[in-house]
Amino acid sequence: MRRQLSAAICNRIVGMRQAGAKQNAIATALGITQGAVSKILKRHRQTGVPTPRPRSGRPRKTTVREDRYLHRLSRTGRTKTSTQLRNEWMRFTNTPVTSRLVRYRLLNVGYFARRPVWKPLLQRRHRQARLGWAHDHLNWQDGHWRHVVFSDESRFLLYRHDGRVRVRRQAHESLAEGCVLPRVQAGGGGVTVWGAFHSTAKCDLHVLDGNMNQHRYCRILETKMLPFARQHFGANFVYQDDNAPPHRTQLICDFLDQEDVEHMEWPAMSPDMNPIENLWAEVSRGLNNMNDPPTNVAELTQAVIQCWREIPVETLTNLVTSMPRRVRALYNARGGHTKY
Repeated sequence: MRRQLSAAICNRIVGMRQAGAKQNAIATALGITQGAVSKILKRHRQTGVPTPRPRSGRPRKTTVREDRYLHRLSRTGRTKTSTQLRNEWMRFTNTPVTSRLVRYRLLNVGYFARRPVWKPLLQRRHRQARLGWAHDHLNWQDGHWRHVVFSDESRFLLYRHDGRVRVRRQAHESLAEGCVLPRVQAGGGGVTVWGAFHSTAKCDLHVLDGNMNQHRYCRILETKMLPFARQHFGANFVYQDDNAPPHRTQLICDFLDQEDVEHMEWPAMSPDMNPIENLWAEVSRGLNNMNDPPTNVAELTQAVIQCWREIPVETLTNLVTSMPRRVRALYNARGGHTKY
């Protein structure tokens, strides 16, 4: 039996076409045939609506009012399973329904089960600080941001399973060789690096030997950050780092004051405002795409350094020119989460 496309999909096809998308691109994006796309667009031209006329069949098990109640349940409990929604829905309808029907009703109005976007937990004080920071930098243009040196640390693990790995196997092969993933403590070892960049250049990574502390950080600023920044800007630059404890000690504040470095205030819980996070993501993608992935920490360290060096200047420039948009998005979100 052919699957009838939902009203949400039909409307999306029309919307994508009106936005200029080609039929084959629409079909690929939605995972349907180009013939189905063509048929829906033709129906829309002829009748004004993309959805087919209702077909005859067995009566609906639930009413439109009951369906709206399910939609509200889903909106107010975004992480609830279809079984949990079914149980609550049945208490309202007094009609026995299945979890499959719950999923079907929600799919018909465009509610798909997606992996959530993970963001830092923002408390009220964090939102207020983020909003205040956005207000203070709302009028900064590209020229201001081009004189900012962005910095951060990041850790890369030798084994980086994120829970999305799948194995193709038969039912009896759950413990077969190649179907079992090793679980190693602390990712099997890793490497922590400090890096910095501005709109046209990257500082060489510093590989940390042990955990970061104020003395190691002060040494990095003295031997890495300052020579890099002064080579490109002289004394005319702003240094950015986050609020990690080693970054905010009296030793660091005194050192930066002594060197006459303008130190940017930074709101807590704001990785979305630091474009260097995108560079760490580029490094991770480079590691994942390696034909011969590293097998020990020494190889991992060299691979991280190589992936960092291969990031093109265009990427740096694009990230820095995104800063006015990031700040505007944060301001519009009233200090809440942004897409960045």
